[in-house]
Amino acid sequence: MEAFSKNENYFYKVSIYTNTCKKINQLHQDSKKQKNSELSPIAGDYNSNLFPSLDDSLNSLSLKYEKQLLSSCGRQWIWKEYPTLKKIDQLNLSARFAYVNMDIRLHNEGCLMATEHNFVAQVRIEDSALLDGVGEFEQARAILIDQLRVTKVIRDDLRDEQNELRGQFVEVVKSVIEVSATDCLELLKIKENLVKSDNLNYRGLCREIYFNRKVSTNLKIFAKQLLELEEKTQKRSKWFARFEIESEEQHEKRLEKELTNVLEENIEAYRRSAKNYLKISDEIYIWYCMLDHVLANVFSAAEVKRGGNFEHFRPVFQRYTNLMREVGYDQVDAVRRISHALARYVVQVDWFQKHVRGKLQANIVSN
Repeated sequence: MEAFSKNENYFYKVSIYTNTCKKINQLHQDSKKQKNSELSPIAGDYNSNLFPSLDDSLNSLSLKYEKQLLSSCGRQWIWKEYPTLKKIDQLNLSARFAYVNMDIRLHNEGCLMATEHNFVAQVRIEDSALLDGVGEFEQARAILIDQLRVTKVIRDDLRDEQNELRGQFVEVVKSVIEVSATDCLELLKIKENLVKSDNLNYRGLCREIYFNRKVSTNLKIFAKQLLELEEKTQKRSKWFARFEIESEEQHEKRLEKELTNVLEENIEAYRRSAKNYLKISDEIYIWYCMLDHVLANVFSAAEVKRGGNFEHFRPVFQRYTNLMREVGYDQVDAVRRISHALARYVVQVDWFQKHVRGKLQANIVSN
């Protein structure tokens, strides 16, 4: 008896399900017949019909189902939405589709588009009527991508990370220039080459720094990090170009000004130093400062700046100064070799051997 009750309950549920399916199918057929009629399925006074009947609700659902387009895999879709009385902008459709290698979601209420890296923006569709009557998902997706426009970017974590790293990059450039004349010289050359080729941008700058053998390791590491982020952002910017988002060129207009200011400010700092009385080009003067930095370390070890005998080196500096006045801009490599040779000469003279080397050895033994 108990088994019979279970079977009876089962068949009862099946009959309800069957009748429901028949009713929905009939409603679906009826909606097709109304397609060519002059009356729109959504026509009517919404103010007087805020609470539609059950039949009207089922009819609305069937129309939405009819306007839904699915991809062959079933994971992408475009759903036609009908306007409501909600006081919020509406896109009149919702969708999920792949574009290049991004998963894009469109939300009807608020006209929002969302994708990876927490990119959220308000969008509009230029001509949504082009989607009417389209019966294939791929065709509808192509039309939607072509008609989609971004009106306002609300959130973009990738761009925020990029801007933050760019700001840090400028600070790193400033710091390495302050402690390394070599870095300053190489960055000047990089900047000059990029400006001549009309390719002064963060990607080009980072790439040149990373593959430059003479730039410090710390600057190379930072340049590599920013380069990876720049490549990723550039790729996405190309994909978003058809949505009429602000181009990368507009973001990079400030780079030349920032980099130029950073380099020129540090060169001016060199020029304002007490030992600058030479009328020479910037690059040669940087090498002079680098040599001065090396010799200053030697002198500090010998306590020259606190009363040591500087006269031993005056003839050497005088010869070096006269030579640099005669050197042209195109002879920087020669100046570099002279600088290193002069530094080696300084540490080999008798005065250095007697005073500095002896003190250094004494410090090593005591420690």
